[in-house]
Amino acid sequence: MARTLRRTMPRRSCVGVIDYVGLLVEARFFGVLTNRQFRGLMLRHRRALIEADREPLTSKMEKIFRQEWGDALVADRLRRQYWYNWEALTRLAFEFEFKHEYRAFADQRDGLTISTEFAVKS
Repeated sequence: MARTLRRTMPRRSCVGVIDYVGLLVEARFFGVLTNRQFRGLMLRHRRALIEADREPLTSKMEKIFRQEWGDALVADRLRRQYWYNWEALTRLAFEFEFKHEYRAFADQRDGLTISTEFAVKS
């Protein structure tokens, strides 16, 4: 997974700690079982991912990021036009691919719903 991300996603987005185990669990849950399938998914959505990463922030999101990360980091990211790391880009690709099903899964994962419809398989 790391090799695929290194080869398909912008290098500048390789920041922070990436939860590869969590990403693998999510990929497996949605039927992405092989490196080839994962690479195809990332390449299929590459342009849309990069475009989403370069979108300007709303003033509200910029304020949240400044509080969370500090002015210097936000200024650097504004200058370099990126917001997502590889983990976030992968999850965004899952959302592009699996649409509402992934959104519901992610909402439950993040504690935003109480449904048990998408319990993570071990």
